[in-house]
Amino acid sequence: TQRTAPPQTPPPVRAKRVNTETPETVRAYKKLVYAKYGDRELTLDLYQPKTGKGPFPAVVFIHGGGWYKGDPSSYTALAQHLTDKGYVTLNIFYRLSGEAPFPTAIHDCKSAVRWARANAQTFRIDPNNIGSVGGSAGGHLSGLLGTSGKSSKLNKDGAHLEFPSDLQACVVMAGSMDLTTDRSRLSASEDPRRRMNTFMGGTWNDASSNFKLASPITHVSRATPPMLFMDGEFDSPGERYPEIIDKLNTFGIHHESHVIKDAPHPFWSSHPFFDPSLNILTDFF
Repeated sequence: TQRTAPPQTPPPVRAKRVNTETPETVRAYKKLVYAKYGDRELTLDLYQPKTGKGPFPAVVFIHGGGWYKGDPSSYTALAQHLTDKGYVTLNIFYRLSGEAPFPTAIHDCKSAVRWARANAQTFRIDPNNIGSVGGSAGGHLSGLLGTSGKSSKLNKDGAHLEFPSDLQACVVMAGSMDLTTDRSRLSASEDPRRRMNTFMGGTWNDASSNFKLASPITHVSRATPPMLFMDGEFDSPGERYPEIIDKLNTFGIHHESHVIKDAPHPFWSSHPFFDPSLNILTDFF
């Protein structure tokens, strides 16, 4: 059914940043190196349940920031509290567009998944059950990570290539699933910060093949894992996903869509939106 567009201005909900102190039930490993290119080291923060033998399913968290800024701190609380539910979580740094354009960021995300499989025994990870979560630009990368597990073009570079990068579950929060649409291309061309064009390594006219390869919808197949889409009520709910949902339906892929009441963009690191988001993630995984 067609949704009625919400008002542009969210209600005056007083958002409060979630405490990121590590819970007593969680063991934290900070700045673990998951890939190295010359002197350049890529790191992740790993959270592991203190109790239980495992192996535990794992979830990779991918931060947002328009592909050109941001860091994993925006997902620290969500990663830690999901760990408290019985998951190993990996909150990753990846190379931003100012350092290297597409496909570097997705190669880094895939390298983190492969690292999890390579180190499954050490960190009590179930290598057969790995998922991802991302929001905004991280939502795009999470969706691309989930859909492109079998892509020949996106799985030939990165670290730990002897392990697969496919996922068993994928969560997208406020992330673009098709960068080739008129709306997406107009947004890219009108953005004074040139965020998408910098990430793509050029404009649509110069780098259209990258726009297509970077679009999660391009890679949907029978191998695509279950997907969950989540939006804030005041962040264009239902507008980003109809096309990819139609494609998922053609392959019979399970998917869910959820809207967080009164939430703006972003919503995943602040109360009162944090607990509903965590509950949805926990139920899905």
